[in-house]
Amino acid sequence: MLFQGSNNKEAKTCTKLFKQSVLRYFVASLIILAVLITVIELMMINLKTKKHSESSVYSVDTNEDSSKKSLPTTYLLKNAEENINNDNHKRYLSHIVFESIKKDCNTVYTAVVIINSHASFLNRRNTIRKTWAKSPYWNTKEKYLIIFVVGRTIDSEEVINVAEEAKIWNDIIFVDLFEETSTLTKKVIIGLIWTNYNVKYEFVFKGHDDIYLNINNLLTFVKNNNIENAYFGYKIENADVKKTDSYKIVYQNGYYDSYCSGVGYILSKSNIKKMIPLFDLNSIFSFDDEFVGETATKIGVIARHAEGFYINNDHCSYFRDIIVSHPIKDINCNIFLLKSFLLDTRNLTSHLNIITSKNTSAYVNEKNTVNGQFQPIGGVN
Repeated sequence: MLFQGSNNKEAKTCTKLFKQSVLRYFVASLIILAVLITVIELMMINLKTKKHSESSVYSVDTNEDSSKKSLPTTYLLKNAEENINNDNHKRYLSHIVFESIKKDCNTVYTAVVIINSHASFLNRRNTIRKTWAKSPYWNTKEKYLIIFVVGRTIDSEEVINVAEEAKIWNDIIFVDLFEETSTLTKKVIIGLIWTNYNVKYEFVFKGHDDIYLNINNLLTFVKNNNIENAYFGYKIENADVKKTDSYKIVYQNGYYDSYCSGVGYILSKSNIKKMIPLFDLNSIFSFDDEFVGETATKIGVIARHAEGFYINNDHCSYFRDIIVSHPIKDINCNIFLLKSFLLDTRNLTSHLNIITSKNTSAYVNEKNTVNGQFQPIGGVN
């Protein structure tokens, strides 16, 4: 009896252990199955996104209908490739996913305007396109080219939207660098190198996407000054070196070399050619103005202050000599400054048909008219 009782006890124990083992295996199987399903779903989503992105961003529409412009294709060095002997330059340009720049290869552009713009700031780019970027507003025969350098975000839909935007406007260089403070300078460097190899030009104006740029005054300034070694803008001196947790650099002095504010500055072609060999994407400052200032110092060029660079024009005041005004908080300010200049110089004609909003006309009338007569504020005659 004792032996039989012992066997029953062992049998019950074995049965219990068996059930526990089966339960463990069952639970483990469910977990593995859930993981596999999740992985498969993620792979399907990724594949779907990739196919959608490739078909939307990188494909070429072969439809001959001129109303359907093809999307920009993956960037190639094209005919400039054979002229690039510097491996670093090729590596920098390889960051360009696509460019949709419409340019005349036989034209020497007096100015190439490079605007650093965040992918999310479509409204800012459109404000520029609808105001000071439009050539009919400016009384000049000089040729200029406007380029937006745009980076990527984690939102794949936003990337697709930028590609569609580039397709429409033909003015975007899209790079595979995430939009963050640490890539601001890299975007500028890529823009300068691309311009140097792909465009015939005399000088570059680099600016932010929240500015008003007076093309007439910019070209007049360049015409009246020797720009052979030009590095002009709003000069900043003895600025303390930034040493925060998010921005640490090694710099032997406690302050930067003189530089021009990144809101907007002018660089001559000769200076850009000298500076490009010194560019290193692995050893740069986060902010392009300080980096360009230091690089300019290395080639023996000193930042020079120029009148007309209103980098803190918070109240959107009009001055006749404005080259750059910053910040532009809404399209009304841009329209106001442009319309004020055209009124001031007697160049506002009916055929220009400046886009206005319900607030713009009142804005112009209240700020700049006395007894019905236009009154410019300050500036040069």
